[in-house]
Amino acid sequence: MQDAAHQVQSTPQLNGTPHAVPVSAVPVHKIVVSGPFGAGKTTFVSTVCANALGAEQVVSDKTSRVKEQTTVALDHGTAQVPTRGGQRAVTLFGTPGQERFSFMWPILGLGMVAYILMVDVSRLQSQAQLKGIMKRFAYFAPQVPFVVAANRWSRTAISAPDLARFIGVDSSALVHCDPRDSEESKAVLAHTLELADARTNAESPGSHGHRRMGHSNGGRA
Repeated sequence: MQDAAHQVQSTPQLNGTPHAVPVSAVPVHKIVVSGPFGAGKTTFVSTVCANALGAEQVVSDKTSRVKEQTTVALDHGTAQVPTRGGQRAVTLFGTPGQERFSFMWPILGLGMVAYILMVDVSRLQSQAQLKGIMKRFAYFAPQVPFVVAANRWSRTAISAPDLARFIGVDSSALVHCDPRDSEESKAVLAHTLELADARTNAESPGSHGHRRMGHSNGGRA
C-alpha cells in the first residue's frame, strides 16, 4: 500500500495531460496569536516559524514610544511543534494589535483550533487593553480554547492570582512566555494544542459530555 504521506491525485493540466499533485496527509492546526499593541506577537511568530512573513508600517502616533512599527495585516508562518504525541504541524496567524485593525480579528480567527493572547505584563495599559480583546474573541469564538502568554512577567511584581483577577481569567490560563525564546515559545504552542485536543475529545461522539465552559475554553473566569 502506498504511504499516505506520499499519496497523489491526478489533476488535468490545460493541455489535458494528467499531472500528479501531492496530497498531504498530515493535519495542520491553525492557531491565532493576538493581544495588545507591542505585546510580542510578531516576535513570537518569528521565533517559532523559520518562514515567518508579516506586514508592518512605521508608527506615526503616540504609540511610537512603545515600538517603531506595527502589524497592519497579519503575521504568518508554519512550524513543527514537539508534543507528547510527536511532532505537530502548526500554522500561525498573528493579528494586528491596534484597535483600528480589529476588524481583522474574526477574519483571521476562522478555522482556528485555539488562540494565544499575548500581554506585556510590565505595562498596565497592555493588561487593560487585553481585557477588551478577550471580550471580542469571546464574542466571535466562545467555544475556542485559549491561553494567556505573559511576556515580561515578574512574579515578584504581580502574582499569578492577581494578574489573572485583573485580566479576568482563571490563573490556570496563564503561562509565562518570552517570545524571543524558541523552546519556551514552542512549549506554549504545545500546551495550546493540548487544550485544542481536549476540546475535540470532549465534543467527539461517545465522549462523556462536554467539559465545563470555564475549563475547556482556557480558563475564563
